[in-house]
Amino acid sequence: IDLSDNFAFTGTVSGAGGGKVAQVVYQNFTTAFSTTSATYADTGLTLAITPTASDSKLYIQASMNSIAHNGASFASFKMFEGSTELEEWYKAHGYSDNEISSVTLNVQRDASSTSARTYKIQMANNPNTNGTLRLNNSAADSQSAQSSMMITEVLA
Repeated sequence: IDLSDNFAFTGTVSGAGGGKVAQVVYQNFTTAFSTTSATYADTGLTLAITPTASDSKLYIQASMNSIAHNGASFASFKMFEGSTELEEWYKAHGYSDNEISSVTLNVQRDASSTSARTYKIQMANNPNTNGTLRLNNSAADSQSAQSSMMITEVLA
């Protein structure tokens, strides 16, 4: 078969159509978050989706910006689906005092059902060195940056 040729089909064509994007949900977050604790806490980055097909794939991406410390420590992150921990990124962000950067977290999930679910991000200051870890507000002022979450549902 020469795939550069044109083909005419009669009847029903099966096996085509997979890999199409069913939906994309997206949310910007500008609320500042800070912690001095090594205990994980909700950052406010949450996003819900109701899959359209149980055999689809969900691609979850969280982009967190303006992450900074005013003490030498690491930022660690967890992603949850409901109350189930999906992934931990331990010491995912720098150790230098007042270092500012961004982190993007990605997870792929099987939808498995068409039930609604919510994804969220938690952050911790590891190890806690009595400094403050900040998200969306690197200068600890009234200004804020923007972080985001996006979920893309891809059909099987």
